[in-house]
Amino acid sequence: MYPGRDPAARCGPGGSLGRTEATGFGNVAQAEDEVLGKLDEKMSVVFAGVLAMARKTEVYMRDAAYMVAIDRGATAMKLRGWV
Repeated sequence: MYPGRDPAARCGPGGSLGRTEATGFGNVAQAEDEVLGKLDEKMSVVFAGVLAMARKTEVYMRDAAYMVAIDRGATAMKLRGWV
């Protein structure tokens, strides 16, 4: 990185290097943006499913989330031939 210099000496008060300096990769921020974008997309789809279940069955969102989870588990079991 920096010939003849200790990169740890450049640390701030927290005593740790930045992510880019520690890994040596300059595209960490780009990878982080990609991961956060995919996470946002997945969470939006899941939220929409829970909201649809809550509206369809007229229950609270928490109960609808349990119902969606149980339904997904039951579907997985059927697909595997367990039921």
